Amino acid sequence: MRRAAAVAALMALAAAPAGAAPMASAAAFDAVRARCIAAAGAEQRREATVAGLQQQIALVLADAAGRERDIDGSRPQQAHLLGVLAFLARHRADPSVAADETRLDRRRGDLLMRAVAPQLGAEAQALVGEISEIARLRREATARRPELAAAEMALAADRGRLARLVAQRLAQTRALLPDAADAAALGHMAERAKDLGDLIRLADAATERRDRLLAVRRRGDPTRPAVLRAFDPPQSALRPPVFGTIIQRFGEPDPAGTLSRGLIVAAALPGADVVAPFDGRVVYAGAFRDLGPLLIIRNGALYHSVLGGLGRIGVVADEWVAAGEPVGAMPQTPASSAGSDATGVGSALYFEVRRNGQPVDPQPWLAQIAQDAKQ
Repeated sequence: MRRAAAVAALMALAAAPAGAAPMASAAAFDAVRARCIAAAGAEQRREATVAGLQQQIALVLADAAGRERDIDGSRPQQAHLLGVLAFLARHRADPSVAADETRLDRRRGDLLMRAVAPQLGAEAQALVGEISEIARLRREATARRPELAAAEMALAADRGRLARLVAQRLAQTRALLPDAADAAALGHMAERAKDLGDLIRLADAATERRDRLLAVRRRGDPTRPAVLRAFDPPQSALRPPVFGTIIQRFGEPDPAGTLSRGLIVAAALPGADVVAPFDGRVVYAGAFRDLGPLLIIRNGALYHSVLGGLGRIGVVADEWVAAGEPVGAMPQTPASSAGSDATGVGSALYFEVRRNGQPVDPQPWLAQIAQDAKQ
């Protein structure tokens, strides 16, 4: 039976058309792509968990540190308070002092002590309460650390799993697209480009030129998703390319006064993976001036998305990507040097969207995703 099945398989393979092998490769590529998208989504959710725990611990410790600074700043008042309390206690307990007082003096002293004792006692109690609260906050932070450590270990495992999948997909891409744009050609293109808009025009033209030259050799593009959506705002929505916080919005001036043409997103964690914001084709993957490692993805006929400041690029020019597919990672920026209690803030991603070559604000389409997630 096994021999007959093997013979049948060989006969089927021999009878298969020439395009069958690429189709099988395309199916395998689509399977890896789907696993990459799922793994990237899981990693971003884990990043949110880790960043949330880091922030909670940092806020608790910042509260404790602020209270400690307040106590340190009130040392003179504390010394005065303790001195008064000690004086009153010693004064009332010393019989020799009490014997020298007249009845009127003792009466006045008793009235004064009754007047000030509640206030002094309240101040002393507040000081004790503040010290107790600082200790409680530090215990709370310590109690959350095992949870954070477990989440960080899980994140490391998620990143390792995704890295293996990305490496597998990249190897398949190079096998399926052996004639994709090489690094030397892209570097020469970057040198010729006058600015980012010119680079987009050059990259589009080079991609179309390669497609015409390779049309005879290629039987379709096996990296092209089976279902490819056209970006059509406002119906379409963009995936946030990295989990983090927008620190500069479209149209806002930078310190030099230059208006931003995109968004600057501070990654919540170092080394955070970056995903494609929408379906499209990579037309440029390489360094470009002060934007560092850069990706340009063509989203349909009118739009391009630009991702700059990457630490690692995980796709090649000419490759197709689907929304949510990992395309690179942020640099492994070390955490803040403010101490061991600081959060692990990552570096910043530059995210720009262009329509017909002109920058447009991508945030409304990102906000639509956040709104949909709540429904």
